[in-house]
Amino acid sequence: MGIQNFGHSKLLLMAQNGRHLIDKIDKHKETAMPDTAFLLIGALAKRANTTKDTVRHYDELGLLRSRKRQAGSRLYTEFHPECIERIELIKSAQAIGFTLTEIKNSLDDYYDGNLNLDEQLLVTQQKLAQVKKQQANINLMVEMLTQRITLLTRMQEDENYVPSIEDCKNNSSKLPYHR
Repeated sequence: MGIQNFGHSKLLLMAQNGRHLIDKIDKHKETAMPDTAFLLIGALAKRANTTKDTVRHYDELGLLRSRKRQAGSRLYTEFHPECIERIELIKSAQAIGFTLTEIKNSLDDYYDGNLNLDEQLLVTQQKLAQVKKQQANINLMVEMLTQRITLLTRMQEDENYVPSIEDCKNNSSKLPYHR
């Protein structure tokens, strides 16, 4: 499944298959990864279908597993191959409204085998409530803009029409940032 298609299903899969992935990660810990398995930033960005700047940002926030390697006078950052999947999970969680901070907490718990499903359910329910509130505000804004277009169209069509103050008022006081 491509990153554009999996959305929240990848997050659900993350919760459902947590034990399988934990077993997979434990096996990785037991056997040291050969140096050739780690990816340089360009290769990771290409395989994860993102930019090097995004990879750097995620790494700075501690969302990715990386290590530093000295090569002559240069210091390279190398990324664990699981970072490809991590980036896909990050992008899918961002697409449904989670912040990078929220994602980091869940991602770390997931990969450490400590994902608390009750906590994840609560956080996801809270996110849904937040998005529904935003949706209600957007619906009100659409209604207000539609009313304004109607008023302006009427003024354009009838140059003798002078709207009253009540006609010009809108329901903006209902919006959360109009206080």
